[in-house]
Amino acid sequence: MFNAINVQDIHIYKQYKSMEISRFFNDFIDKYVESNIKSKNLLWISLDKDNIINGLLIYDFIESIGTIFTESHEAFNVLYEKVPQNGNVFSEIYAHNIKHVMYHIYTINLKNYNNATLPMQVKILKSSEILSAINLYSITYKKINENAMLNMFYSGDRCFVVEFNGNIAGVAWASLSNNIGRLHSLLVMPNYRHIGIGKCLTRARLNWLKMKHAYMAISEISEYNLHSQSIAISVGMNVTGNIMLYHKQ
Repeated sequence: MFNAINVQDIHIYKQYKSMEISRFFNDFIDKYVESNIKSKNLLWISLDKDNIINGLLIYDFIESIGTIFTESHEAFNVLYEKVPQNGNVFSEIYAHNIKHVMYHIYTINLKNYNNATLPMQVKILKSSEILSAINLYSITYKKINENAMLNMFYSGDRCFVVEFNGNIAGVAWASLSNNIGRLHSLLVMPNYRHIGIGKCLTRARLNWLKMKHAYMAISEISEYNLHSQSIAISVGMNVTGNIMLYHKQ
């Protein structure tokens, strides 16, 4: 039986060794843990009989969403019990008895990627501008942890925007850790959709990651988001795995 521990201090987390607990996100996990603790969110670790981390749950109370990182079905079951009722949680583990939405994980080898000329001007926001972008997520999704997004920015994630007439028309983020990039949080405002902003922001982030010497980039896209899937494919990304989004009832 695995042991689960609630962690609220980064030093406690770092005293344990960890095995590889994610096929796609292992290089980002330490960064996620530090940001999660700074944001005072939920963090549980699962330990095997040798006190090695074999699973990790991070969960945002404000957004009611989190992720279980593990390659063990048993560790998944232990950590899933810690997810609050009516919460949502991602995991690479497939649990056939729990209702879920599948997200495809798209990847691209940036060694073979050639930087593209952008059809629109894309700006990387400075710290003094970041709240304007975060405000758009709050308007669109209602439940947004603004503090967590600020922590993402100050931990090195970068926010890219396309503007029209001084207004942000589209926004998207890129993470970089251990020379692996992650594209996430793409949002195009309704009045500006279907004019190529999403693809432009995707190209801009790949260009930036290539410039920063990333050798690979990943992005998870819902099976129902056909438009974002078509953008990913058009820039050379391919499906190499899946991650499930579970809703705990």
